[in-house]
Order: sequence, then structure tokens, then C-alpha cells
Amino acid sequence: MAARKHCESAYLALKAAARRLIGSAGGLEAAANVTRVSKASLGFYTQPTHDQHMPADVIADLEADIGDPVITRELARLSGYALVPEGTVKNSQLVDPAHMVSKLARDLGEFAQSVEDMDEDGVREAHEIRRCLEEMNDLLDRAAKCRDGLYEHLVALQPKSKA
Repeated sequence: MAARKHCESAYLALKAAARRLIGSAGGLEAAANVTRVSKASLGFYTQPTHDQHMPADVIADLEADIGDPVITRELARLSGYALVPEGTVKNSQLVDPAHMVSKLARDLGEFAQSVEDMDEDGVREAHEIRRCLEEMNDLLDRAAKCRDGLYEHLVALQPKSKA
């Protein structure tokens, strides 16, 4: 087997993104109904201990179904890119960057409180860690949307090229 190009945590992030995508699609059964693969295969794509990852066409089907590029965004991030929606965004449609960042900071504070609550009794239990991981994944999704919004502002400020 050839050496992998990314660290293990990158591949685990893709598995976590697959779980979020399938969850957003309504679960394994609902996701299987809009793709060419079975519930069992979809389940394998989310398991950290299974070596298969979701095929590109299945990703495309599910992301189109839910209207959010969950895995595509993660793949772009792994390659050092930010996923920005196509099309020109009118300045009046842009969310205020200061509002986005302050909301993200509040969300991060809430997450920190959750982690402190987990350690309150001095014992870390699996369900508490899973809950924190879910909250962290949600926070990372919101951070990615914040970053994408900032890129939209940057794109909107670029001079339009003359064709």
C-alpha cells in the first residue's frame, strides 16, 4: 500500500464530514434512497475503522440533495483552499464580517464551557467526549461558513474584469 499524503486526522475529518452529510440527509436510509449505494456501504464510509471513503458521485448526490457541500468543503480545506459559492454576491447580501466573527467567538465560548462541564466531576466518559466531538464538528462547520463569508467579502471587493 502506498504512503498516504495526509495525516490520519485528515482522513478522520473526512469520515466525520461523511457522518454530518448523511445525518443532514436524514440518516442512512434516506441517504441510500438518493444515491446508488446501500445503507451498509454508507455506514462503512462513516466508520473511522473502515478504510473505504465515500465515492465522489455519492458525495455529489448527497450534497445536491441537502444543498450544502459538507465533504467538498472539507476536501477544499485539506488542499489549502476555501470553498466560495459561485456567482457574484451583491454587497447588500453579504453578512457583516464583524457580526460573523463575534458570533463565532460566542459559539467558541459555549464550546469551551461544554468542555469544562465534561470535566466537572473529574471523570471523562465516552458519551461526554462524543458530545464534545459533535459540538466541535458543528463549530468547525460554522467556522468554515464564517471563513467562506469573509472570502465572499474579499471577492466582492475585487475589481470586475472586462470581457
